[in-house]
Amino acid sequence: MTQKEAGTEYEQLRADIEKLRADITELGKTVQTIISGWGEEAKGAARRSMQTAEERAKESVEKLAHRVEEKPLASLASAFGVGILIGLILNRRG
Repeated sequence: MTQKEAGTEYEQLRADIEKLRADITELGKTVQTIISGWGEEAKGAARRSMQTAEERAKESVEKLAHRVEEKPLASLASAFGVGILIGLILNRRG
């Protein structure tokens, strides 16, 4: 191999390395964009889950309020019984 051929191959190798660096940089940007998109999807899913949980909680509260209005004495007795059970459980732990 002549010095001229070696110089040409060296220059070609150098150009290939520069192209590889540019490709890696571009790949990094693409990966960052993809990951960023996943974060947005996760935020949206979390937001939808929170909205669903909030709606269910409101429905449960409304149902409970309706039951209390329909049967106030039974509701009072149930609440009293639950309070006693909680008190017994806490006394055992303490």
